[in-house]
Amino acid sequence: MFYLGLGCFFGAHSVGLLPPVRRALTEKLTERGYMGAYTLISVLGMGLMVAGYSSQTFVHWGVVVPAVRDLSPWIMFLAFWLVVAGNLRCWTRHFTRHPMTLGIALWALNHLLLNPDLHSWWLFGSFLVFVVVSALTTGYRGKSVSVFIPKLKFDLLAMAMSGGLTLTVYYFHGDLFGVALR
Repeated sequence: MFYLGLGCFFGAHSVGLLPPVRRALTEKLTERGYMGAYTLISVLGMGLMVAGYSSQTFVHWGVVVPAVRDLSPWIMFLAFWLVVAGNLRCWTRHFTRHPMTLGIALWALNHLLLNPDLHSWWLFGSFLVFVVVSALTTGYRGKSVSVFIPKLKFDLLAMAMSGGLTLTVYYFHGDLFGVALR
């Protein structure tokens, strides 16, 4: 189930990395049809990953460095900040250009360093590889950086939201994801 979920989720997302394939599908299904199928397959994949992840036998192959565990809340704050800033017209987005990609990469790297087991490496490694490939193919896909007037209030909003997300995830990680952090 876990691996089928990975295939569904990243298969659906990978279509966006191949403009000719995406164009052909939107011509055949229409934009709404394509987005509906994309959403359905992605949600199905996420559900299969979550359900299958906990049923796996974990193969451990490393140790966690204590310093990484201590820095993890700060790394996650930065990752959340970048992901949130990627959706706002703020200075962070203006200067980093692709903050969401950087935020997801930080999130994935943090989890890779904290989870020395095979299934975590498949899960978080897939996210890391995907965002790196996405960043490298931005020009090929014709994606341009949007031009906007940044506002400091959106940076402050991103910081506040990231702080809230970090605290929420830190205190409720066990309830949300099955692995308590405290």
